[in-house]
Amino acid sequence: MKAKTKTKTKTKRPYNRKPKLTLMIPARGREDLLRQTVEHAVAVAGVPIEVVIVDNGIDAEIIDGWTPPPCVRIVRCDNFGTGQARHAGMIAASCEIVVTIDAHMRMGDGWARNVFEAVNGSSRTVFVGHVGALGDGFAPEGECGYHGARLRWMDDTAERRPLAAKWIREPLKGDVIGAPMGAFYVMTKTWYDAIKQPWARMSSWGCDEEVVALATACMGGDIRILPPTCRAWHRFGKAAVAYTQDQLREVTANRARLLHLFPFSADEVDALSAWAGYSPDPPPDIIMDDDAVEFRDAFLPCRGRLVEYLTAWCEGYDEWRASRTARPTPRPIPQRLPDLPPRPREVCDQCDSVNSFRVTHSKAHLTYLRCRFCGRRAWRPRDGKVRYGIINE
Repeated sequence: MKAKTKTKTKTKRPYNRKPKLTLMIPARGREDLLRQTVEHAVAVAGVPIEVVIVDNGIDAEIIDGWTPPPCVRIVRCDNFGTGQARHAGMIAASCEIVVTIDAHMRMGDGWARNVFEAVNGSSRTVFVGHVGALGDGFAPEGECGYHGARLRWMDDTAERRPLAAKWIREPLKGDVIGAPMGAFYVMTKTWYDAIKQPWARMSSWGCDEEVVALATACMGGDIRILPPTCRAWHRFGKAAVAYTQDQLREVTANRARLLHLFPFSADEVDALSAWAGYSPDPPPDIIMDDDAVEFRDAFLPCRGRLVEYLTAWCEGYDEWRASRTARPTPRPIPQRLPDLPPRPREVCDQCDSVNSFRVTHSKAHLTYLRCRFCGRRAWRPRDGKVRYGIINE
């Protein structure tokens, strides 16, 4: 008589839904493609991901009535500008690997799986994805033609900007590049802390990529292009951002800030400041606060690495060193940026937020407002005082 053999029943192991990486998206204004960007990125990720949207002043209509996927969190950033917004997103991210993109992009199939496989275990590198143009109807326009960036020592294509990042469009011969650019790049939270959290020093818009490139080079890291499977498409040609006068000052100050936060020589600072029309001295109360001084002091021993990086990846730096007189005639150096009148204190009568009203639309005799936190509607006549209630037009 045959003995009965016990058969083992296999139990299915629960699928691990722990996110592999964080997708961080700073968003401001009328980001009409934000919902499509988020939902499509989650759908084609290939692995579980976390999405952190940094609300940097999104129009309420974009968020109201939208039920985002369960993996999405919205974090508010009161300090306007992409640098501060990306810093808030890095701090809020729960995964070690953080991908940052713009709010009007389409990600390639399996992008998160491909990024995770390429980045996992690399703790001293900033990775950059391949970017193409996104057309109408959320459809890609051709192949990805942008592959990271390099720096330009003195860039005067549009305005005089020192150390400006420029797209690399030609085919790459290797995976090491000069700088991240714009819309799609990756780093670990460990490396962001190791390079002293450079986005926390930025205000308003501009220089996000340049400050990461310089800090990475000084700390002995490198910048690499991701495999061709890590692709995305970006909506180019969006309407220009409407800057306030305060924000315009900060955009200019960000460029000057680079020259004082990193170990550039006195000759380099003087040359770039004179060429761009900046004051060679740090703008008071903007750059040299305690945090900025601590940041600068951490990079002072890195002068040798900075020179090696500039020599290899900064167009025009070698020419400037070889012939320091062969630069354009410097502009007059302003002594200081003009003082601005203090901004009036406006308090929302519904949520008590200070200076939280944004303009929704305007007419010749009045401006319509809305609180970006609670949605309270208001209006401002020519006398400049905020009023509430219904307007009898």
